[in-house]
Amino acid sequence: MFRRIMPMSQMSDSAFALGGNAEMLRDRHDAYRLLEKLGASERLLQHVRQVGEAADRLMRAYQQLGIVFDATMIELGAAMHDAGKILYPEELDGPGARHEPSGQTLLLAHDVPLEITRCCVSHGTWNRVEVSFEERTVALADMLCRGARELRLEQSIVAMAADRLSTDRQSIHEELNRTFERIATANLGYA
Repeated sequence: MFRRIMPMSQMSDSAFALGGNAEMLRDRHDAYRLLEKLGASERLLQHVRQVGEAADRLMRAYQQLGIVFDATMIELGAAMHDAGKILYPEELDGPGARHEPSGQTLLLAHDVPLEITRCCVSHGTWNRVEVSFEERTVALADMLCRGARELRLEQSIVAMAADRLSTDRQSIHEELNRTFERIATANLGYA
């Protein structure tokens, strides 16, 4: 299992208290339990686990390159990004974006921190300026685990990573591109 590089918002023990329920959202397993509690299907849970596996592979590559990132944000975002498909299960197998804002609303109603719930919307709107490196990583993991490549998203990740490293894009492009290709062709069992 991947270890956190930088806890979200520098919070001690990398956990989020969930409202009056006194629950903690420490890692993807807590996120999966919350999704189950909210009525997630096994099919949805399988998908978010596959996105989590792709995100882990991306984070390992980032770590090897020395990129500083918020691993807790990526881990929890990958686990919760499709929460709205609890309400719109037809979007698991077909097109649609109703699950995006609905997922954020659902999670906010259960006191999940805004930073995490943003991944519900941003995985579909990653090309907006205000979408963070971590949110774009969740969007990329979601695409790559399906075997899909999105050049503009990948280029934005490379550019943001280069900025974080204070280096030119070309110096890290080749390594990240190899990682993207390995994940896209890994057959993570997307269902």
